[in-house]
Amino acid sequence: MNEILNICRNIVDVLRLLLYKRIYQPYLVWRIRKKQKIRVVFVLCDLATWKTESLYCSMLKHERFEPILALTDSLQTPDSHSIIKKYCEFRGYSFVELERGKTVCKQLNPDILVYQKPYGGIYPKEHTFYSNYSSLFVSVLYGFHCHLHLWANNIRLYFYSWQYYFENYEVANQYEMLFPRLKNNIIVTGVPMMDSLMYNDDLDDYWKCSNKKLRIIYAPHHTIGDMHMPGIAFSTFLQNGEFLLSMAKKYHEKIHIAFKPHPLLRGNLEKVWGKEKTDTYYDEWAKLDNTQLENGDYKSLFHYSDCMIHDCSAFTVEYLYTKKPVMFLLRDDNTRENMSCLANSAFEMHYKGRCHEDIELFILNMMQGIDPLKQKRENFYHEKLLPPYGKTASENIINAILGINEFGKK
Repeated sequence: MNEILNICRNIVDVLRLLLYKRIYQPYLVWRIRKKQKIRVVFVLCDLATWKTESLYCSMLKHERFEPILALTDSLQTPDSHSIIKKYCEFRGYSFVELERGKTVCKQLNPDILVYQKPYGGIYPKEHTFYSNYSSLFVSVLYGFHCHLHLWANNIRLYFYSWQYYFENYEVANQYEMLFPRLKNNIIVTGVPMMDSLMYNDDLDDYWKCSNKKLRIIYAPHHTIGDMHMPGIAFSTFLQNGEFLLSMAKKYHEKIHIAFKPHPLLRGNLEKVWGKEKTDTYYDEWAKLDNTQLENGDYKSLFHYSDCMIHDCSAFTVEYLYTKKPVMFLLRDDNTRENMSCLANSAFEMHYKGRCHEDIELFILNMMQGIDPLKQKRENFYHEKLLPPYGKTASENIINAILGINEFGKK
């Protein structure tokens, strides 16, 4: 009986998608492109993975757009709502608090919805895209396209999206070949994160130390033990977390380390270490005079750093926008399995940390300015990391929505 019900649900889902894509979506596109003002609602639930800020700011300045920030709760990290709210207030951004029990469409009547994350279980049900089919959707990944795993790409929001934005033609072609259901949705514009990582000269320096010390970022992933989806078991924290803290103490006079953990690491770590040991560890990073704990936006942290040590796939590409040296901590020899062509190329720009000796040698080399991969990183930046058409990614996305310039036939 359950099997028959599942088959029926799948048939209904396929029919709904076909009707939406073939009939309703073309009508919505035709309608919004005729409007003087296109209302674009950005549904946000946490600060660390909000990667469409530059697109929002570009739309604010554009005469055809009315962008709105809509804040909701994160079901993963309940305390994140207050953090992003304070950030919006600090930046002077207007925002709307989404009401529980009321859909986004009913409250704000958007033409286009932009979701921060595409997964289920992130937002309250009434704020998910499933409950707001009367709008158009565009998809902007909160990281770069690094994973080729089916679970990360077989996502309903991507199928329903009118436009799904990619960094460059190389990675877009790879995804079109491997995931043909996405082919008609994919558009190469660059992604807004590129803009924020490229154009950030007005950022304030929040490092707690002078620039006389070597500024190192330590950014561990949350996938400790067996707490991970297939293919993203990257975290080496249980092997290296305490060692990195010991390095901060050992080289106290010469280095300053910013601990930038994945937002989900603390909760996972409490399951392994317990709350008391986890709290003690985090407190040390926050209180030592040559360390700091960072949980929010990290553009400034990147911009004013000297190097980074990490095992987080999202940062594999992102940090290379600084053109600064970076080490990837290896959990095993399977790290590169199912990486995209973009992520594989970026991985080659990293020094590799297989053991504690590798990590300490990297730190010592950074103190002495020894960096043999410097020119390769420069070349990678210019060949792989610049948005197409000589414009910002945000400009390209705006043109794609309006169907003008290079996107006139889309």
